[in-house]
Amino acid sequence: GAGGAGGAGGAGGGKTDKERLLAGEILSRPGSGSEPYKVKFMHGVYSCTCPGWRFQSRGIDKRTCRHLKDILGDAAEMKRTFTRSISGGGAGA
Repeated sequence: GAGGAGGAGGAGGGKTDKERLLAGEILSRPGSGSEPYKVKFMHGVYSCTCPGWRFQSRGIDKRTCRHLKDILGDAAEMKRTFTRSISGGGAGA
């Protein structure tokens, strides 16, 4: 059988990654307080208003949180935020 958590199975019902946001799209996710957190995709960067995302010491394009993982999926977030040291790229201005 097909194993899916909460999905009414069938063709065309799911996406490769759980869900992708369109440019400028904002989704709300419940938080611990009374106001929901806002997850958005703007200028090529996913972000969230939760403290878990805001207070990371990584670059904004490499930050993640449980709300982004909930929307995009763990595998997609792992791939998106994976960093590898790149040596030798110093030619710039």
